[in-house]
Amino acid sequence: MTKVVNVRADPVKMGPSNLLQALSIWGEIASGVGSSFGVCIGAWRLQDTYSEVENAMHLDPDGVTASLLLAYFLKTYLAGIECSALSLLNDPEHLASRLEKPRALMELLGTPELVQARAAFFATVAESLNGCGAADHPGVQQLLARDDSMALLRRDALRGIERLRVEQFLEGPSDAAGRRPDCSRTVMQWWSLESMVAAATRMPSGISLNLIRHQETYQSYFCFVVKNGGNLFVLSDVPEYEEPPLEVSETGDGYQQRPVPRSWFPYGYLGLRYHGESERLYFQRTEHRAVASEQNVSIALTHIADLHPLELVWLSLMFDLIVEKFWRRGYKVSRPAAPGQVAQPKAAEPAGFSAAPGRSMGGASTNRWMEDRYGRQVPVEVFTGTVHQGGDADRDLLARIKFAARVGELAESEFAARKADVLEWYTERVKANAPTLLSLCGHASLWVEAQQGVPRQFLRRFLMSKSTEEQRAKASGVVLGECTEHGDLHCHLNGKIAAYWVGIYPADPSELAFLAGCEVSELPDVLQHWELWQACTGNRVDPLDWVAPNPWLSLNMSILIPFSQVSMARVLKRPTERPALETLLRVESW
Repeated sequence: MTKVVNVRADPVKMGPSNLLQALSIWGEIASGVGSSFGVCIGAWRLQDTYSEVENAMHLDPDGVTASLLLAYFLKTYLAGIECSALSLLNDPEHLASRLEKPRALMELLGTPELVQARAAFFATVAESLNGCGAADHPGVQQLLARDDSMALLRRDALRGIERLRVEQFLEGPSDAAGRRPDCSRTVMQWWSLESMVAAATRMPSGISLNLIRHQETYQSYFCFVVKNGGNLFVLSDVPEYEEPPLEVSETGDGYQQRPVPRSWFPYGYLGLRYHGESERLYFQRTEHRAVASEQNVSIALTHIADLHPLELVWLSLMFDLIVEKFWRRGYKVSRPAAPGQVAQPKAAEPAGFSAAPGRSMGGASTNRWMEDRYGRQVPVEVFTGTVHQGGDADRDLLARIKFAARVGELAESEFAARKADVLEWYTERVKANAPTLLSLCGHASLWVEAQQGVPRQFLRRFLMSKSTEEQRAKASGVVLGECTEHGDLHCHLNGKIAAYWVGIYPADPSELAFLAGCEVSELPDVLQHWELWQACTGNRVDPLDWVAPNPWLSLNMSILIPFSQVSMARVLKRPTERPALETLLRVESW
């Protein structure tokens, strides 16, 4: 029997009360079908339909998404009911009783409250499509007639507006209340984020869809530019952490993969392939290389009206949600002030360094150490005389972008020159500290405090047979043990084929120092700023944080220790130590 869970009665997020009753009835209908395993409603497994509707109710307070899903499930269920004429003549009461609950559900879905909500939703979609110049797009009208497709597109849009990374680059007065911004009818492409942002400072208020096309295709991504008066935002699906691409060996056709949030951005223009089993997007390698570091003129990728209907409708929904978030609700990124920041006298700064533009921009920068390290090497001519259009804030931003870009180039240059030496130092220190690390391996896992009290796994033990190649790759910065040509790991203690392995995952300088058996001050100077949480803080105004990312964060500093079955048994018999980490939260033993 289908297990029907109790609906969480949150009147703020659960939608209209009659929708709660409708969900309850659908749960009864699903339970009455018998075993739900293998039973499908269209493309949905019956056992998944209840939870999908419940999740939609929490996601969409208006109840539109849930009511569209329920309407689709009900129509599909009723269409699948078979009844012979003989059974109808012999036992008409049975059929009548079977249709009693579906009839009640249909009546609830037809209440004025839900009908009006759905009508308002489709009217908004039509208005947005018209604004994009796509109201007459072939296939759109067919899509609008599908309750299931529209429900899922609305669900994905609601998730997208919350999941897309938001960064604010300008802060100022907003547009007048009641103004509806224009939406660009063209998808633009740029060779760099800084070029796009620099151009956006001179654009009127509105919303546009843009492609940041990286010279390596798999690193390309789409983003919305939102200009509301003096406020400039970018909403992107760029990953929070930049992971090395994984080769797709089974295809053998030069494809690289990247995880992408569930969205309907037009990645087909980048040569995308989707693999259903792995839920990965595969980008075809290209020999194309962008040669212009600075782009002054926008390049059109395609007209929005020429997109696939699914992409088109999703974009129209996203445009409306963006208007709701940034214009009607006046969303702005919260940025804490720099703690303990004291203005230094200009005379105390190195010559030429005091001229660095926008040093106090956006409060505390996570990459301020790079400005302190390389800023004095940036000639003033790099960022002076940038533009003479726009306001002071626009000119300051453009100057800061140029300054940050040069700082980033200097940081990348030092990274290329010192990367091998720094990794060699770290590897040697970790291997010398092996006895300390082995004393931790009796724990099944160790948890430490991450950002804002969120727990993070610092150590975890795996069975070799239960782990994946991707899990081992993430922990293989330093490997204590041999690895064969075929990828087999050998025990660090006795050299036999490993049956277990332990992964250790540092995320800040104190953890690096612990693993290397030294003090933070003894780490190479560039590793004293190795803070992985910096990579996902986002929500910054200072271009130093997005034009000049810290290149040292790309180093994999994790540790993999393989064990044979015999060695693991010996480790478990020995006393297990607790690491001397101030952030340690809990220990999980075997």
